[in-house]
Amino acid sequence: MSLSHPFLLDVEQTLGIQDGRVLEGHPHSYAFIKVWRRSYSYALPDDDLIRRIAGDSPIVEVGAGLGYWSWLLRQAGAEVRATDVRPPAQYYDMRGRLASTPSRRRGRPNEWCEPRPAWTLVEEADAAAAAAAAPETAALLIVWPPYADPMAAAALRAFRGAVVWYVGEGRGGACADDAFFDALENDWEQDELHALIRFPGMHDWAQRLVRRRR
Repeated sequence: MSLSHPFLLDVEQTLGIQDGRVLEGHPHSYAFIKVWRRSYSYALPDDDLIRRIAGDSPIVEVGAGLGYWSWLLRQAGAEVRATDVRPPAQYYDMRGRLASTPSRRRGRPNEWCEPRPAWTLVEEADAAAAAAAAPETAALLIVWPPYADPMAAAALRAFRGAVVWYVGEGRGGACADDAFFDALENDWEQDELHALIRFPGMHDWAQRLVRRRR
């Protein structure tokens, strides 16, 4: 059964996809991509990748933003806790109705997301605190962490589990900071590498990493 995946449909119908890459022949392709990043996510997965990540349920996503990946994962049957330090003030519940994000502090707008509601419930939580609270049986999901920001590294240090899914560019790209990639290299080893549907100029992958045994 296919997932409801409006991001993928928008890209297919507007720009087209060939050999895993988004076509850029449309004169306004980059304008479309900018809107999609603010409406859905920075990275575009296919259904097979979502189902593979869902196989590591339960999952804690940090820096979830609009919660699009968590929404897809919940469709695939995963148990997911989606978190962000500044989640949208509203989200769509399981019946597709707008609801207020519980316990969200006022006066903390997220200029990247606002005023859009989240695709699913995204709890307000610091990334490190959310990762530390995850059970050891959970997997940690980090999708395109902000560039030169310590968030991803702090979450990785606090996490006690054995599996991490990292979606984004590698060292020297537009994601995270050097401390994050140092931790990946020192404490984790790549178990699986999955292609994403790539936008022009992007060099991102989905990696499943497992904790190194000492």
